[in-house]
Amino acid sequence: MILVTTDGSRRAKLVLPHAVHLAQALGVGLRLIRVLDPRADVADEYAPTVAEATERVATRWRSEMQSAVTGLSVPTSVEVVMKERREDLADAILRAAMTARARMIAMSTRGAGLVSTAVLGSVATTALRKSSVPLLLTGPKTRPPTGSLPAHLLITTDGSGAAESILPALRDTLAGAPADGVRLTLFRAYAAKAGDPDAATTAERCQQQLNAFKRRAPRRFPIATEVRDQRRGQDAYRTIVAAAREQGVSAIWIATHGHSFRRRILLGSVALSTVGESPIPVILTRAAM
Repeated sequence: MILVTTDGSRRAKLVLPHAVHLAQALGVGLRLIRVLDPRADVADEYAPTVAEATERVATRWRSEMQSAVTGLSVPTSVEVVMKERREDLADAILRAAMTARARMIAMSTRGAGLVSTAVLGSVATTALRKSSVPLLLTGPKTRPPTGSLPAHLLITTDGSGAAESILPALRDTLAGAPADGVRLTLFRAYAAKAGDPDAATTAERCQQQLNAFKRRAPRRFPIATEVRDQRRGQDAYRTIVAAAREQGVSAIWIATHGHSFRRRILLGSVALSTVGESPIPVILTRAAM
């Protein structure tokens, strides 16, 4: 099951079609949740008691969410999750995901700028730092899904051990998915540097890394590989996004392994920039450090 979060905004609803597409590919259902904080969300609700005001808001939210999921092509349930005292929003979402045994959490990010934590927002940042399951994120430039099944996932790697730690999450997420529901492309971008061997030798080394990655990936699904030379001066994320657009993929999957705690970002710069700039949703997995 995929857990989808919303705060009722138009932006938050943008992730739902992408979650539906992946749920179809995986052969699972969805659960749409909204976290209610009685101390913050019922102030404008007139009622004799806080408990009654809370229930009125919860009832209204359930009705709104039910309307949003009516007619979807996958089984979908809705839930209003009550935020506990001293619990932040991300923790409430992760608690709901654990209770539901979700294999993925989907949410929209607010994306206010690449030099700010607002690219993800504190909720997504905290959820990524603590989550044991991947996060499917739609950024400010993400477009509606256009592809049909099978879902095409572009799995990126930079050849590091941290990037390869995506494999356990990939296997868990795809467990039980129909063999014809998903196809994978393993992608490696490289940029030649001074002192590096010639381009052909570098490309061959990258291809060998992808071949080793492929041997450990789920074998029930069609798997292609691509090695691409970054254009001189081009950022890695632009190369990744260009490849994803050309191939019409459903999502880009990246293992994060940055550690800029002062900015409250547990992301590599490539992952952060990809979320902020990609028209395609990005799946982030917290890499083993």
